[in-house]
Amino acid sequence: MKSLLILILVLQSSICFSQTKQNEEQNINAIIQSKTLSQEAITALVSDWKSFLIDYGIFPELPYNKNNNEIEYTIIKSYEFNKDVIMNRILEWSALNFGSLDAVLHYKNEETGKIILKGSFPITHREDFINFWGNKKETLDTKECFQTYTFTIKNNKLKIQVTNISYEYRASAYTIGSNYYPSYTYKFGMNSLYPITSYEKVKWKENLNMLEQTGNSITYLVEKLDTYIKDYSSDYSF
Repeated sequence: MKSLLILILVLQSSICFSQTKQNEEQNINAIIQSKTLSQEAITALVSDWKSFLIDYGIFPELPYNKNNNEIEYTIIKSYEFNKDVIMNRILEWSALNFGSLDAVLHYKNEETGKIILKGSFPITHREDFINFWGNKKETLDTKECFQTYTFTIKNNKLKIQVTNISYEYRASAYTIGSNYYPSYTYKFGMNSLYPITSYEKVKWKENLNMLEQTGNSITYLVEKLDTYIKDYSSDYSF
């Protein structure tokens, strides 16, 4: 009962709720109710989570889809151009940002105004690690992030959906003594990063910052696309 009271106090003192933040608090509640941890471990978990939130700052707002338990992005934009112009500008923007269209374009239907393509970008994120002396330190790491973009054009409106977000990390080869460890590639989906509180606390910052930086990068790309489409007239005013 005392542990539940501690959690309630944490919830009451929290600000700027987002769906995924609520999920984290629900996960802590589930851990408490499962009775798999001792009273001391529960108290430490709740205290560590509260301290982490204070140290991290504002919890990022992430678009969580409760129907499939995944983070997904849906953005709608309006333009003064017709469907053909919008579609062509999307394809041009895609080639500029993701490379050869032959490699990234998976579907295009001019009649229905639909484009589906696969994109990627690197994200650099913060993470904690425990050094040789057992002290927690912060460092930066970079992973490649992959996404599926579904563009739907209706009249002069554009709906952008970003789904199937995943990551790829390539670990370098290294040698310890006479033992050689080859490089390897590790792939994992965005939904494996949460609930954050299901991981060891040393992983909390890495997982949350990966989610935050991914959202920032997607927002930046969408704004670049929006600007590129709007610049259609100026591109041809010569």
